[in-house]
Amino acid sequence: MKIIVCAILAYLLTGVSQVIEDLGGRTIDRPMWAMRPTFAKAIFVVLAWPTRPIIERGSTALGRSIAFATLGVVIQLAVLTTFIFWAYTLAGFVFENFALQLILATAITFIGLMYLLPLVWVLATPIILAFARSLDSLFSTKNNRTPAVDDPPGPGVHEVSVWSGFTAWQKLIRSVVALAILALPFLAVFMLVKI
Repeated sequence: MKIIVCAILAYLLTGVSQVIEDLGGRTIDRPMWAMRPTFAKAIFVVLAWPTRPIIERGSTALGRSIAFATLGVVIQLAVLTTFIFWAYTLAGFVFENFALQLILATAITFIGLMYLLPLVWVLATPIILAFARSLDSLFSTKNNRTPAVDDPPGPGVHEVSVWSGFTAWQKLIRSVVALAILALPFLAVFMLVKI
């Protein structure tokens, strides 16, 4: 139950940070909703922040953008959920009172977000790059054919559909492998919780 509460808290904190980032930027860099912000628009951004990376990547290779955006969201939520869970667990070792546990967990979380979380991201970069490399090999956008004489000039690399040239079984296997790769960070969080 604690891990679910921590995951919901991580989701909401990430949404609030997205709203603060949108409203704190220069006027020229703000998204459209932040030009005339309302409370309802801010609540919508808090709840719909995982869709932002998919929308910002564009629609040139939709499967690829969805895969990489999902990987980013899953890793971000996994790291933040684990961090909040360990802060709350550490506070439980220090105090028996729920109010004092909550205050200490909040202090640990905010101090840790400023100082420890950047270090965690640096240490997690090789793991993230391994996930990204495997997704890149699954959702490659390069077409390896040699250009014909009547092709337009260019390097021979063209955007193609993620599913072009595959049979139904290959598409199914590719989808299952991509979902398994995206599920690995959640599995790591649950394994850490069991320790």
